[in-house]
Amino acid sequence: MTNTPVDYKPFSWDALVAFTNLANAVQGLEGTPRAFDPPFMEEWLRLPGRSAEEDCLLGSSGDELLGYMFVHQERPISRIVLEGGVLPVHRGKGVGTRLFDWALECGRQASATIAHVAAQEGDTDQIAFLEARGFTLVRHHIQMRWSGDSVPEPKLPEGFSFRPFQTGDEAGLTEAQNAAFSTQWGFSPNTVEQVAYSVNMGRSDPGGVALLMAGDEVAGYCWTQTAGEDTSIVGSVLMVGVHPKYQGMGLGRAVLFSGMGSLLQRGTKVVELTVDRDNAAARELYTSVGFVKTGGQEWYEATLSAD
Repeated sequence: MTNTPVDYKPFSWDALVAFTNLANAVQGLEGTPRAFDPPFMEEWLRLPGRSAEEDCLLGSSGDELLGYMFVHQERPISRIVLEGGVLPVHRGKGVGTRLFDWALECGRQASATIAHVAAQEGDTDQIAFLEARGFTLVRHHIQMRWSGDSVPEPKLPEGFSFRPFQTGDEAGLTEAQNAAFSTQWGFSPNTVEQVAYSVNMGRSDPGGVALLMAGDEVAGYCWTQTAGEDTSIVGSVLMVGVHPKYQGMGLGRAVLFSGMGSLLQRGTKVVELTVDRDNAAARELYTSVGFVKTGGQEWYEATLSAD
């Protein structure tokens, strides 16, 4: 099939099931608890600020999808993040190059100035592809895992308490999140609409967001997620944040324990997270709790010119 003709077309909703299967195959998620199903994929594609029909291009031959590229538009920081790939059997035939070039042009049209792509640590083929197109390594994230059946009870100073997220907390959580991560590399501020939508997605039920309260103010939070069923449930700590007003008080450990405790109550004995290698305080916290490295992501960057 070296001369297989390839058609390129925008994502359409009648391709949702086939696209879900393609994404699982490209990302190596088939048969794992983290594999997408069509309802979750639809939720993900409909996140406020996204337009699947405009931000996703598919490469196909006949009825078979060969590859895709999704452009995450992060307009507040003039950045795009590219996500996608090509089925292994169809790599090396120019499909990925065509999808990639389209994505970069999308970024230019949206006035983005920076493009970022995450490559799995040790993926020499993808790294060579990126470097050949002028991308350079700018960041390294560490993937970590913890396993167990209990965590210590969170200990808080007087005046603080924990409770689950509830309707009406959207604005407070958004403000705390944007403040906590305002100086972190690659963070794009979220809107209240995006946070309200995300907290109600299938894998992120509201009870999975533990709020640290200082009176009526959201002082911090741990946002968790589960995937899989029965004995194969895997938990994720998506974000651990403390508002700058309350940083330096040793609250991060308690916030983490609160989120992990929520995951254990929901049936998981495995918790995963990703941390920036340059964030020494967070890395040391996770290591001290018992998280161990399982892999890494290397982030590559290119500047987008206007031409």
